[in-house]
Amino acid sequence: MTENPATSGLHEGDHWLIAGGTGLIGSALAFELLSRGAKVSIYTRDAEKAHKLFGDTITAITDLNSLPDDAAFSHIAHLAGSPLAGGFWTKARKQSFFDSRAGISKHINDFLKRQSKKPKVLLSGSAIGYYGDMVRGTADEHSPAGEDFMATICSSWEAEAEGARDYVGRLIKLRTGIVLSEKGGFMEPMTMASKFGLGATLGSGEQWMSWITLEDIIRLILFAVYDTDISGPVNATAAEPVRQKDFQKQLSKKLNRPQFMWAPAFMVKLFLQDLSDLFLTGQRVVPQVAQENDFRFNHPTLKAAFKAIL
Repeated sequence: MTENPATSGLHEGDHWLIAGGTGLIGSALAFELLSRGAKVSIYTRDAEKAHKLFGDTITAITDLNSLPDDAAFSHIAHLAGSPLAGGFWTKARKQSFFDSRAGISKHINDFLKRQSKKPKVLLSGSAIGYYGDMVRGTADEHSPAGEDFMATICSSWEAEAEGARDYVGRLIKLRTGIVLSEKGGFMEPMTMASKFGLGATLGSGEQWMSWITLEDIIRLILFAVYDTDISGPVNATAAEPVRQKDFQKQLSKKLNRPQFMWAPAFMVKLFLQDLSDLFLTGQRVVPQVAQENDFRFNHPTLKAAFKAIL
């Protein structure tokens, strides 16, 4: 990871508790913190998976109720959440989206209420889906919440996180965009399809994609936590959102593959049902808080991002 000129406030004695520490963002954050000398505990349902990933460098915690009232974590990050992709959105899966986000926030709040020492920061995950499907206009951190399903998930997650405000020094609500990484996540299926010449414009292709590289989101997290007085919502996106058709065009060009396919919206909806919302809707989001605090992206453009990860 390219060195961030910030993070001057990180101390070897810092002890982070990370919920979602085996996911794409959470694991990258944990590895970065460990490399800088911090102590890391992972709040997870699968301790075996956590130890397989990190070995003995972390402590795996499966039940917050098992911890004493003086656990004294310096920082807590809630980055957990059952994946939205990977299957149809059944009623049970939709409920799991809430339970694994707002539900875990409630567990963390209950834990914080009985702690004798406040953590310095609670970083609570969210997503730019908070703003709802945006046909036009641009959203910054002051923009209102949307009203669709994804906006409801994000709003409930953030509302539950607000319950911790009296028990932590600062509360940061990280509204994450599409995370681009060579390690999987969103890019893996798109890259695979594009390599076989199957990259397609989805629906009109006019839906916005607000993205950020995995490297930059970890840098932004550390910047917001350690080197500023940032609190409240923070849009974790680069400053160059693009249309879906342009994203796919640039991806296919980078991979030296043709890009001529088109999947009409009705076909996407027919095959993916409710899951089609992930591909046919979008938000045009700008990282106003990051920019106002002079955060510097290592990958400010999509071209730079693709060069780094492909």
